Amino acid sequence: MKNLYVAIVGIALTNLGLFAQESPDTTQQLNVNRLGEVEIIEHKNQYTLSKKQSVDFNLQDVGQAIQQTPSVWWINTGSRNESSVSIKGFDTRGIPLYIDGVPVYVPYDGLMDLSRFKTFGYSRIDVNKGLTPMAYGPNTIGGAINLITLKPTKKIEIQALAGAFSGQGYQYGISIGSHLKKFYALADYYHTQQTAYPLSSEFEPIKNEDGKERNNAYFNDNNMHFKLGFTPNENNEYSINVNYQTGEKGTPPYSGIDPLQSARFWKWPVWNKSGIYFLSKTKLLDGFAFKTRLYYDRFENQLQSYDDSTYSSQTKKYAFNSFYDDYSLGGNLVFEVSKIKNNQLNVSVHLKQDYHSEHNQDEPIRRTNDQTLSFGLDDVYRLGSKFKVIIGLSYNIRQGLLAEEFFANTDSIGTIDPKMDNGFNEQLGLRYQISTKWMVMASVARKSRFATMKERYSYKMGKGLPNPELLSEKASHYDFETSYEINSKLSLGGNLFFVDVTDVIQTVDNVEPGKSQMQNTGAAEYIGADLNVQINPIKWVNASLNYGYIERHNLSHPELKFTDLPVHKVQAHINIKPLKDLNFNLNALYYGDRYSTSYGFAAQAFTCVNMSGQYAYKGFELSLGLNNIFDVNYAYSEGFPAPSRNFFATLVYKFAK
Repeated sequence: MKNLYVAIVGIALTNLGLFAQESPDTTQQLNVNRLGEVEIIEHKNQYTLSKKQSVDFNLQDVGQAIQQTPSVWWINTGSRNESSVSIKGFDTRGIPLYIDGVPVYVPYDGLMDLSRFKTFGYSRIDVNKGLTPMAYGPNTIGGAINLITLKPTKKIEIQALAGAFSGQGYQYGISIGSHLKKFYALADYYHTQQTAYPLSSEFEPIKNEDGKERNNAYFNDNNMHFKLGFTPNENNEYSINVNYQTGEKGTPPYSGIDPLQSARFWKWPVWNKSGIYFLSKTKLLDGFAFKTRLYYDRFENQLQSYDDSTYSSQTKKYAFNSFYDDYSLGGNLVFEVSKIKNNQLNVSVHLKQDYHSEHNQDEPIRRTNDQTLSFGLDDVYRLGSKFKVIIGLSYNIRQGLLAEEFFANTDSIGTIDPKMDNGFNEQLGLRYQISTKWMVMASVARKSRFATMKERYSYKMGKGLPNPELLSEKASHYDFETSYEINSKLSLGGNLFFVDVTDVIQTVDNVEPGKSQMQNTGAAEYIGADLNVQINPIKWVNASLNYGYIERHNLSHPELKFTDLPVHKVQAHINIKPLKDLNFNLNALYYGDRYSTSYGFAAQAFTCVNMSGQYAYKGFELSLGLNNIFDVNYAYSEGFPAPSRNFFATLVYKFAK
C-alpha cells in the first residue's frame, strides 16, 4: 500500500506540473569561463544547469546534476558503481565528456564515471542534444557534455561550502579568485566522502546485503582546479588551467534475485584524473578570430577484486589486482568568420593521441595507442530575420598506432596489427521564428562513433577474441522541435526524434568454441519524444513538468533487450519563493519499468519525491533537504538498491568586492 500511495502522490504532483526549472542565476552567469564554451553560433541547442541549482539540491556530482535535465536518462552501472547518462538511446561512449571543450573521457573504453566529477568547481554544465557542434570533434553520435569552469570578474571573490548528509557523509570546499585589470587567477578545492548510504526500511536482507546501510558503498573524493588568465584587451584572452582529482570507492555487491547474476567484490583504491590545458581566443581582423585548445590529460586507476564480502583474500580465479595508466595529448583550433553577410562560419581542426597501458599484478605491461584527426565546419546562414539554416560537416580519421596482447601461457607480449577507420558526419537544421514567442525547427544528421580500444582489442578475460577491423557505429537522426510562449505565465516545448542506427557493435557468441567477438552486426532504431511545460501562475511560484518517452528496437536480435532506459520518465518540480531570501523546492521523479539484463530481467518502476529549502542572509545561504521522503525501496538497476530517505544540510558563504 505504501508504494501505491507514493506513486499516486508522485503522479498527482507531475500532473500539476510541480517540477520547476531553476530560474537563471545571473551571478553565476557572470562567472562563466567563455573560453570554455563550444556552441553553434546563434543557436544554443543545449540545456544548461547552473551552479546554484547544484547547491540547492545537493547535487554534488555531475551525474546527479545531469539527471535533472530534460531528454537525459540517468544510468547506474551497478556492477561497476558508476554514474552514467543516456541521450536519445546512446551511452557516454557516444556522448563525450569535456572540461572547457577539452575531452576528458577514458581513452580505453570511452566511458567515464560522472560521479567522480564534482559540481563545485564549475560555473555551469552544458548538455548538447540534437545538433551538436562539429567543433567538439569526433564521437558525438548522441551529444556532448561540457563542464565550464569558473572565471573571476571582481578584485576578490571567495566562496566557501560545508555540509553533511546521510551515511556519515560530509563535504567542504573553498574557491578564491581575483581579476585585476588584465590578469585573473582562481584556485579551488573540494572534498567529499561517505561511509555508506542508508537502505529503505522495506528492503529485505538478502545474500551479500544485510540491510540498514549499503555494503561497500564508500567513497572519498578530492577535486582541485587552478586557473591563470591574461586579457590584453577586450578581443583577446589567454589562460592556463590545471585540473587534479583523486578518489577511491567501493562497489556494492549485487543484491538481487536474478539467479544468473553473481556478485563482484570490488574496490577501487585509486581513481585519479589530472590535466593541464591552454585556452586562447585571438581576434585577427574585424570579423575574423580563432580559439585554440592545447591539452595533456591523464587517468590512473587501480581495481582490486576479492574472493568474498570480507574483502580479505584474493585466491579465486576471479580475484586480481588491475592497473591502468592512460593519457591523452592533443589540441584543436576553431577559426571563426563573422565577416560574411548574414553568415557565421566556424572551421575546426582536432588532433588527439591516446595512450593506454594496463596489466594485472605480476604480469607485464601491454600498451595500446591511437591517433585521431578531425576536420569540422559549422555554419549558420540567416535568411531574413526569421529563418536560419544550420549546417555541419566533419571528416574524422582514427589510426591505430600500437596494440599489444598478453600471452599468459608464455608470460610474453605480442602485437596485433592496428587498423584505420574514417568517416564523414553531416547535419542540417532549419529554424523558423514564427513570432517572438513561437519557434519551430527540423533537423537531420548523420553521425558516427569510433570503436573503442576495448571493443577492438579486449580478450574479455579469456572469453573473447579481438577484432582490430571493427568499424564505427553510425546513426541517422531525424528531429523536430518547437517552443511556444503562450503568455508570461505558461510556455510549452516539445521534441520528436527518430534515430536509425547501423553497424551497431554487438557481441557475437561462439565465433570460436566458447569465445565471443565484437562485430558490426547490429541494426537498431530509437523513437522518442519530450514534452516540457513551464508554469508561473503567480510571481513567487515557478513550476514545470517534463515528460520523456523512448522506445528502442533491436532489429538484428529482437530477443536481446536494450537495458537501463524506461519507456516513460516524468519529472516535476515547484519552486516557491515567498520572501526575497527564502525559497522552497519540491520535486518528483517517475521512472518506468526497464530491463537490467539483455535476457529480460527487469527493474521495477518507482516514484521518488524530494524537498529542500534555502535561506540567505548577508552572504550566507543555508540549504536543508530531505530526499526520498516516502522511503521508497527502489533501484535504477535490479539488484543495486538506491538510497532510502536521507537528509542533507549545506552552508555556503559568498564574498565579492
